[in-house]
Amino acid sequence: MPDLRLGVDLGETHAEAVVLDDSDRVLARARTPVGENVEASLRATLDAVSDGEGVDPRRITRAVLGSAAALEAVERRRGLRRVAVLRIGAPLTLAIPPLATWPAALRGAVSAGEVVVSGGAEYDGRMVLPLDEVAVTRFLATVAGAAESVAVTSLFSPISPEHELAAAELVRRELGGSMRVSLSHEIGTMGLLERENASVLNAALFGVVEGLLETMRQTLEPRHIDAELFIAKGDGTVMTPEHSLRFPVHMLGSGPASAIRGGAWLSGAVDGVTFDVAARGATVGMLVNGRPHERTAPIDLAGIGANLRLPEILTLALGGGAIDERALTATLEIAARVQPVATYVVLGHGAAARELAGRLARVGEAIVPGDGEVARAVGLVIAPAGGRADRICVNRESARATTLQAARADALAHAIHAGADPDGVRIVEIEEVPLSGLLDPPIRIAVRAAGPLA
Repeated sequence: MPDLRLGVDLGETHAEAVVLDDSDRVLARARTPVGENVEASLRATLDAVSDGEGVDPRRITRAVLGSAAALEAVERRRGLRRVAVLRIGAPLTLAIPPLATWPAALRGAVSAGEVVVSGGAEYDGRMVLPLDEVAVTRFLATVAGAAESVAVTSLFSPISPEHELAAAELVRRELGGSMRVSLSHEIGTMGLLERENASVLNAALFGVVEGLLETMRQTLEPRHIDAELFIAKGDGTVMTPEHSLRFPVHMLGSGPASAIRGGAWLSGAVDGVTFDVAARGATVGMLVNGRPHERTAPIDLAGIGANLRLPEILTLALGGGAIDERALTATLEIAARVQPVATYVVLGHGAAARELAGRLARVGEAIVPGDGEVARAVGLVIAPAGGRADRICVNRESARATTLQAARADALAHAIHAGADPDGVRIVEIEEVPLSGLLDPPIRIAVRAAGPLA
C-alpha cells in the first residue's frame, strides 16, 4: 500500500491536485488556473498541494496524472504527428476513402498519405482476400521521410487481426523498427470508419503523450517526488506510462470520467447522476454500479466520428449562475433513460453549485460532498486500472463459449498491462449484443476487467 498518493488533473481552464494518505484521507488539496505554459501550471499546482500539513513530498510513492492535452492537441491541431493511413479492405471498403469525413484542416495537419489495399476478413474470421503486400510496400515507399507514425486498419480486424499484424511487420521492415504503428484492433470496436479514425488519432497523439510524460517527470524530480506514475483513461480507469505510450488516444475524455468516479467516492453513491459545476455550466455524467456509464454511440471529436470508450456526458448551461428550469428538466429526463435513480451528486462550490443542489433536492436526493471541487483529482487517485476486449462470433453455444473465454482472457491481460494487480484484477462487466443486418446473425461480446493498481 503506498504511503501518500498524488492526483493531478490538468484541465482546459484549471488544474487541481490532492494528496491522500493510506487511510484515504485528503491531506492536501489545490486548485489553480491553467495558462498557456502547461509546465508552469503544473509546477504551481504541485507547489500549492505540497504545502499541505503533513505532506512530505518524499513520502509520495504514487502519482496519477489526468490531462486535457490530447483533446487540446486535436482541437487546436498542435503537436500532432504526421500519419500514414493504411486501410486493408479493398474492394469492399472503397466507397468512403480513409479520412474522407475529417475536417479538411485537421486532415491536412495529420495525413502523410492514405491508401486502401486488398485484404481483410469477414465477420466470422474468414479472409476476404489475401493481404496485398506489394501494394503495402509500394505505399510505404511513397510516405518514407514524411510519415512520423503509421495507422493500420483492416476489415473486421477485432475478429481476425492477422492482416494488421502482417502489415505492421512490413512497416518495420520498410520504415525501420523505431517507426510507431497504431493497430485498430487494439483500440476500437467493430465499426470500420470509427475504428479507423480512432487508430489514426492514436497514431497522431504519440508525441503528445511523450511530451506530457517528460513534463511530469521534470516537474516531480526537483520536488523530490519519486513516485510511480500513472495516466488517466477516458473510461475512468488509469494506465501505466508504457500503456499510455501505446494508446495515447485513451487519454481523451479522462476529465469527466475522473469527476464521475471521484464524485462517487466522495459521496458514497453507487448509482446516480453527477453534476461537475464550472463557471459557465455543469458537465453531467451517469454513475452506474460505481463506474461511469459509457456511451454506446460513436463520439464526435473535433468533427471526427470515433468509437472510443468514453462516458455518456450531457451539458447544462449555467449562464451567469442562473439555472434554466426547462433546460434542467430536459437534462434530467435524458439522464433518467440511462440512470433512473434520483440521486444527484453536485461537485463544486459557489453560488451556482448551491443553487443547482437546491433545485435538485426538489426532485430527489442531492448530495454536495466535501472536496467536490477537486473531485477529478480524487477520482484519479482512487481509480483502478482497466482493460477491455470485444469479439464477434456466430450465435451458437460452442462458438459463444470459446469466444467469451478468449475475450475474458484478453480483457484481464489488457488490465494487467495497464497496471492492475494480477492477484486483484476481476471481470466487472460482460455485454452480449445480437448484431442485425448480417447473414446468420452473430453476437458481439464485450468484456471489461478492472483491478487495484499493482
